[in-house]
Amino acid sequence: MFITWRASLASLVLRLAIGGILLVHGIHKLQGGIDGITEMVKKAGMPEQLAYGVYVGEIVAPILLIVGLFVPLAGLLVAGNMAMAIYLAHQADLTKINEYGGWAVELPMLFLAGGLACAILGAGKYSFWYPISRTLTKRRGTRRVPSDNPDSTERKSTFR
Repeated sequence: MFITWRASLASLVLRLAIGGILLVHGIHKLQGGIDGITEMVKKAGMPEQLAYGVYVGEIVAPILLIVGLFVPLAGLLVAGNMAMAIYLAHQADLTKINEYGGWAVELPMLFLAGGLACAILGAGKYSFWYPISRTLTKRRGTRRVPSDNPDSTERKSTFR
């Protein structure tokens, strides 16, 4: 499947928005600690070491999204991190409206949906992954053949 410039641009905007905003949350946790998260994890009956996963979900994954490396994996890490945050910290808020008329869990849900969208869209052309993937494809000696069928996986050898 050929990647259009619009899909690549949309992926870039989404990756920068989700990754950039979530990274700020991660930096705050890096500076302030995760004692509160550790307590919530213990209270939920899970091993307290699981709380350190917040660093993966809010620092490592956002950096990967921003630079465009391993975007599907990073998107799933963000979505999983947000699912855990909703479970641990926002479960009681799922049916509530905040004081401004918005859904009380709209930000974590937006991050969760954005992470899933990144996982589905992938990195696009405007990423560090794109030239790497092109190099790997050239090494295999094959290329995709344009087709009227967008689901076609037909390949043709580039060797003569």
